[in-house]
Amino acid sequence: MSQLQKTDPSINPPFKTAAVIGGNVLMSSDKTLTPNNARELAESLTQSADMAESSQPLQDELKLISVCQEIGGIAGSNNQYTLSLTLHINKPTESLTVAQLLAFHRECNERFNQGVSHA
Repeated sequence: MSQLQKTDPSINPPFKTAAVIGGNVLMSSDKTLTPNNARELAESLTQSADMAESSQPLQDELKLISVCQEIGGIAGSNNQYTLSLTLHINKPTESLTVAQLLAFHRECNERFNQGVSHA
């Protein structure tokens, strides 16, 4: 199967989201995963999983998934936002902790959505 066939929505149905732990689907969402709603879906799945299962390893795993989706969503942003975020960070990305990157991203996202950018 070619790369085009794998990503063409007319050939394959849209991807759905689910919290899968140990091969078991705990919670799922009917919403299609996009860079814009990844954080919302992850939080929704996390909250649902909180009600279904309150074990700490599960919570840690779901938090990891949420953080990864949020950071991954940056790559799906437009180039104006990513340039603004890069200028806001103003230091080597590799030197940032995950918490620092998330803080920069959240602050920049809020400012960017209010029409204030660093570019």
